[in-house]
Amino acid sequence: MESQYEWARNPFQMIATPKYERKLSDADTDEYVEAASFMALFHNLLLRALNTIYLQAPFVKDADKKDFIGYALCWYDAINAHHTGEEKEFFPWIEEAAGEKGIMAANIEQHNTFHDGVEEYAAYLRSLKGKETTFSGAHLRSIVDSFGPTLHRHLSDEITSLLALSKYGDKVHLNKLWDKQSIGNFNFHSAVTRVPFYLTNLDRTFEGGMWKGFPDVPQIGKYVMGRWVSRLNSKYWKFASCTWRGEPKELYVSGKVETVRK
Repeated sequence: MESQYEWARNPFQMIATPKYERKLSDADTDEYVEAASFMALFHNLLLRALNTIYLQAPFVKDADKKDFIGYALCWYDAINAHHTGEEKEFFPWIEEAAGEKGIMAANIEQHNTFHDGVEEYAAYLRSLKGKETTFSGAHLRSIVDSFGPTLHRHLSDEITSLLALSKYGDKVHLNKLWDKQSIGNFNFHSAVTRVPFYLTNLDRTFEGGMWKGFPDVPQIGKYVMGRWVSRLNSKYWKFASCTWRGEPKELYVSGKVETVRK
């Protein structure tokens, strides 16, 4: 059942996990389906957050612009860390285990297709330091329009790429590589920016609540994060799609604009 919230479908649709699409039980799910599903969940986190930025950008009031810019830069930090981790860790490890160089090259080539747009996004937001009230939501949207569709296609295609690795059988233990990499382990990420950003954009009701335990973070850790650590940048997270418990919520600011896409 599709979420009632606009950020779950506009402008970028969420990606179904292979486990959900194939209606598999835990017993029937192999490590390739599981790891590809985990990747889809992480990709959805990025898409969900990008949707909240896109949808709210034109309506942010001057008093909130500095916090919104901080939140929007968290998205850049997250996607940059994600793709750097893939290129330096996850993909080389996959190729080493498979004994075949270049099998993940197409995924890296896709990174290059939206790299410049993502960097333009970050450069614009950084250029506003000290003059945050000049922020233009329409301009930020136009930048996202320039790379968003290509990024979404890549995030979808990568799930198919991971599933295709099943042909290597026991040579590539995808789950072990997922657990080993820094992008899949929240312990490797900033506790005051990146982790709260992740947790407040993880919809634990997604696909009927199938993934409510993802990621595997101890409950006490979630409590400390939600109650204490996340307060350090607490004004950022009001723009997120969910509460720190992963409960979907309405956008902090919303409205209606004329067509902005070109």
